[in-house]
Amino acid sequence: MCKIDFNCTTHEKEAEISKIKSELYTHLYETLLAETTDTSIQSKLKKRFERHFKFDEGNRPRVWSKEDDVNRVFDEAKINAGLVLNLFCKVDPTIDLSILVIFLFIFSIK
Repeated sequence: MCKIDFNCTTHEKEAEISKIKSELYTHLYETLLAETTDTSIQSKLKKRFERHFKFDEGNRPRVWSKEDDVNRVFDEAKINAGLVLNLFCKVDPTIDLSILVIFLFIFSIK
């Protein structure tokens, strides 16, 4: 194994890089599996819907009046939440890059 001073052979460096990549992929894959459970996806959809429905464009709590079109806002919030599902539909576990991209999208959804 390489020492901290990086006084390593090329073979040692390549072995360490390979080990790090493997560990990173394993942790990434495990996290992706945890984040794509039914419960987790439902939670993300609910949060996304509620955020769009309960808050206005300025991210302030929505104050409803008689003139507001609640059905339109509801439909928009539902469509907005549904966009999250499109991200999960694009996961292709045979392609390493797609897992990384989806992982980044998942954590960008609040």
